[in-house]
Amino acid sequence: MHSDSTPLFADGHLSHLLFSFKGRVNRRRYFVANILLGAATILGSMLLIGTAVEDGGDSAYLSGIPAIILLLVMSFSGVALMVKRSHDLDKSGHFVWLMLVPLINLWPSLVMLFHRGTQGENRFGPDPLA
Repeated sequence: MHSDSTPLFADGHLSHLLFSFKGRVNRRRYFVANILLGAATILGSMLLIGTAVEDGGDSAYLSGIPAIILLLVMSFSGVALMVKRSHDLDKSGHFVWLMLVPLINLWPSLVMLFHRGTQGENRFGPDPLA
């Protein structure tokens, strides 16, 4: 059985994982990164809501800008992960557009989570498990 030799939090690797549309990502790394993104989004949201409540709610509009920035960064990272996962399946990043179609989005979600990526190198780069 292959193992992914690059640690998830290796120097420079995390920024590539979350902010680049190039390369491939395997199922395990995709799953773990999505769990961490979700947890970071929830924690960040709770901190922003807590800050607004502590201020008596009068400065709630101030927490709106950081919340929008948090949402944009997390959304961008989520899309980057999906594109790289699509690449591992030897599909174009345009495959991710299917995620916007209600009910149809179940199919690419399940494929990305459970379907094994292309073995060996494909047009998007080397096998992440090699």
